[in-house]
Amino acid sequence: QAILCQRVTSQRRALKMMAGAMMTDVVHVVLPAGVNLAATHLAFQRYGEVKDVVPAEEYPGRAAVTFFDVRSAARAVEALGFDYCTPVPSSSCRTVRLPGSAELDSEDLELVAGIIGDPDGGSRYVVEFYDVRDAARYVEKLSRNIVQAEAGPVAPPPGLRQ
Repeated sequence: QAILCQRVTSQRRALKMMAGAMMTDVVHVVLPAGVNLAATHLAFQRYGEVKDVVPAEEYPGRAAVTFFDVRSAARAVEALGFDYCTPVPSSSCRTVRLPGSAELDSEDLELVAGIIGDPDGGSRYVVEFYDVRDAARYVEKLSRNIVQAEAGPVAPPPGLRQ
């Protein structure tokens, strides 16, 4: 019994480490007989907002559940265990590459999973968000700021007075 308890504790510890280290928003889940994708979508909402549920075609009898937020996927894996729910590589982009002069807003820091220097060795850095929607919003925000900065004040054409 002590050995079984030790093994379960080790598996939980490994689960937490793998779920945190993998940082994925996609899990493959075993579909019990008679359970459809809509029911699976509804059942997995308890762990966070579900983006999509599709058959895992390479694994019959399983579905790929994609969450918006990697923390939701980690909660699902932790609650259900590896026998039923397996993290797989992410299918979405949660990273934004910023110029070295760019600053994150203080409210955005809560949304950030990590920040690293530019892997290409430049003066930029890469911000990884927990939620794919936050990354998309930040890209949109940056593109608006860049367009406004590039546009600047426009001088009237020659000969036109204001």
